[in-house]
Amino acid sequence: MADPNDTPDETPETPDPEAPAGDKGPDDQASTPEAQLAQARRRQAGAEAARQEAHRQLLAAQAENDRLRALTQTAGDKEADALKRAEDRAAEAEQRAATAEAKAEARILDAKYPAARAELPEVTDEVRLAKFEAMLRDEEPAEPAASPKPLGNNPTRSSQAPAPKEDTPETIMARLRTMRDPNIPGSFDQ
Repeated sequence: MADPNDTPDETPETPDPEAPAGDKGPDDQASTPEAQLAQARRRQAGAEAARQEAHRQLLAAQAENDRLRALTQTAGDKEADALKRAEDRAAEAEQRAATAEAKAEARILDAKYPAARAELPEVTDEVRLAKFEAMLRDEEPAEPAASPKPLGNNPTRSSQAPAPKEDTPETIMARLRTMRDPNIPGSFDQ
């Protein structure tokens, strides 16, 4: 295992100052310092132009990304809001239905067990209400049921009906004159 404090036996190779000029890159062939300075400035200007173009493209891509993200989030938010509203409406409708059902059930129980519901309005179990109703009815004094008295609207009919009147010839003729047909000439005119 190597000790981190050990120094390597080999030293990195350094360029040989005696190496021929042909081994250098094509950019290093400028001989005068002014030419080298001009070349460095051209490189720097090209690098700066490339950096500015990359920065412009980055800003354009970020703006496009933000715009698309806003559209996506807006559509998602709209769907979430619509879903939330629908869930709220469904919950309200269920609550209204439950309240209406409870009121209807209470009315039915009030009609079936009036004494028990008057004493115990919070009880909704029909079996318990029936027991309480029976107990409360046993406690009340029972009044004798009186037979209903006729009001005289339908008096009993007598077995003797009035005898029909006998028609006389004059009454028959008067009745026939009222029934006379004007299209028949000379009928019943005497």
